[in-house]
Amino acid sequence: MPTHLRHSRTAVAALTLAAAVGLAGCTAPDDDPEPTAPASASAPATPSAEPSASPSEAAVEPVVVTLPRERGTVDVAVRSLVLDENGTTMTLRVDFTPHLVKADDAMTLSAINSYFFIFPELLDRQHLKRYSVIEGEGTQDWLTNKDARTGNDETLSSWFVYAAPEDDVDEFTLMMDGWGLEIPGVEVTA
Repeated sequence: MPTHLRHSRTAVAALTLAAAVGLAGCTAPDDDPEPTAPASASAPATPSAEPSASPSEAAVEPVVVTLPRERGTVDVAVRSLVLDENGTTMTLRVDFTPHLVKADDAMTLSAINSYFFIFPELLDRQHLKRYSVIEGEGTQDWLTNKDARTGNDETLSSWFVYAAPEDDVDEFTLMMDGWGLEIPGVEVTA
């Protein structure tokens, strides 16, 4: 593959990762109501534990997202998007590293995002379909636990579960509207 194409694909993958990270896994304080996420493909049965790490995960260059109101930046690194062994779900893994101007000692993803929920969405542009983080009873079974915390300049590894693709799809575009992030070329692995 020519070098210029490899660098372009890497840049696109990094941007896609950043978008996905910002949208996914954010939680609000316990006293805030949960927002409604867009409908996703049919939801499989709830997994019993956090999805296991995939051997295919590779370190990627993070995408830097600038937060609104000059609050600081967040490095977003998409590690993998893997079809789960159950055949009905896929798991997105993203690392978030906040660099906030005013930071708490231990922050959740929603705290990093001004206590607003953001769920990364995966777009299948070829088949015109959108996949959202699975929701319903036991919401925390579908994304990183709301108690997961990190410090400023420290990485928080997160995961988000989606319905498996309905079509033969090799890659998605990761979107995080709340952070204005879009990362094309997020590859799906088995």
